[in-house]
Amino acid sequence: RLSPFALPGGDAAVREPWRIAQALIRQGAESGHMDAETALASAPWLAEHAQASLAVGEMLARGINCPVTSSCGRLFDAVAARLGLCMATTYEGQAAIRLEDAASRAEGPLGAVLAGRADITDMRRIPGMVWPVGVAARSGLLEMDSAGLFAKVAQSVTEGMPVAEAAGRFHLSLAIALAGMAGRAARSIGITAVGLSGGVMQNAILARLLQQALGCL
Repeated sequence: RLSPFALPGGDAAVREPWRIAQALIRQGAESGHMDAETALASAPWLAEHAQASLAVGEMLARGINCPVTSSCGRLFDAVAARLGLCMATTYEGQAAIRLEDAASRAEGPLGAVLAGRADITDMRRIPGMVWPVGVAARSGLLEMDSAGLFAKVAQSVTEGMPVAEAAGRFHLSLAIALAGMAGRAARSIGITAVGLSGGVMQNAILARLLQQALGCL
């Protein structure tokens, strides 16, 4: 699974994914991945939601109305918000759709892999193109570091990386991390087939990259 992270306001966080992004900034700061003050200073939602952001900060600090999730879809929502692609949703999957669309506009070798014109193995040979994502065994589960991957996205755009490239790297890094976890678990009990399911598999880029990454194990 993905390491759990907070949904400030519960259902409100699904409608306003910037709330999830702010929760991941706090979690990333607590785990040493980023500086919260610096990350929040460049948050794209502050222009419209400054007061609400303060309230969300209080909710997170006190742990009030902040259920946790390990949903991959909610991680997509948070990344889309941090990249300035979607602050509020009007239909299910809107933020994730915008993030996938942004990734599809990536250029160069990364764009070729995301579009299926090149194989994922080519990308692994390009230093720095794939962000390393921490994986730990916790309570019998392999757990991917959600806040760590989110921090890579936040840091990249803060340093000036184009949104399309950051979105593309997120897709690629997530696919390789998930495939690695699946392969590790499968080998431990002798399984040779992996099933891909859930709403996030409607993302054509992620589904294609996952199949390629699993085939490389």
